[in-house]
Amino acid sequence: MWRPEFELVQGGLDAMTENPLWAVFMVTTIVYGYLSMNTSVEHESETSNPRRSFIVGLIVVSVVATGVTVFTAFTLGFDWLNGLLIGGIIFICGLIPILYLYRLRKKKLIELEE
Repeated sequence: MWRPEFELVQGGLDAMTENPLWAVFMVTTIVYGYLSMNTSVEHESETSNPRRSFIVGLIVVSVVATGVTVFTAFTLGFDWLNGLLIGGIIFICGLIPILYLYRLRKKKLIELEE
């Protein structure tokens, strides 16, 4: 049985991520996260405006990505290019779930109106 925490303790983060099972573990975790989003949207008790939720999520992700960009740029050994790269990756990785939830909530709202 593969134990990622054991490999982390024994060989560090590099040894853990070099194992091919790490990719399977990450893909499984991401798929589980998206499936749980679908379930949580279906069981929301009140219908909220999907556009408002999208805008709030977009603002939060933008603030976090901007903060990470600035803090990375001011870290020794990094420059603004590194900060923009890391901030951009965080923004894109945060935007994908927000768009997915927006689509699910909009679909639920259309189904309730019919």
